[in-house]
Amino acid sequence: YDLVVYGHSHRYDQKKTHETVFLNPGSCGSRRLNQEITLALLTVSDNGHIQEMKRIDIPHTKPVPATPKEAELKRIIERTMQYVDKGKSVDEIARAIHISTDLSDQICRLYLTHPGVNADGIMTKMGL
Repeated sequence: YDLVVYGHSHRYDQKKTHETVFLNPGSCGSRRLNQEITLALLTVSDNGHIQEMKRIDIPHTKPVPATPKEAELKRIIERTMQYVDKGKSVDEIARAIHISTDLSDQICRLYLTHPGVNADGIMTKMGL
């Protein structure tokens, strides 16, 4: 293969092994704590060869709120997980725990997309 595109880590990575380029374009969606927002722009010729590959960094449009202290954040994550298990929405959780909807969304997304993860695992995935 000339190109393998992969993801899930949400971290930009580009390397070439023999004739194959391995590319993780990063994350161009909602910002996760302490993570860059990136994507890759590829120009491919009519015969399928990569002509150009360019990393694009997207500036953050709003400031990231201060992160709670580690012990407090762990309690917030555990409470969020309990509310998710009860079927509560991101907004309902944010209001109940008195956190931003952005933080509620990040925790919910990590909890739901990583089956079996615990609060410590979510903190690790958040880069804390």
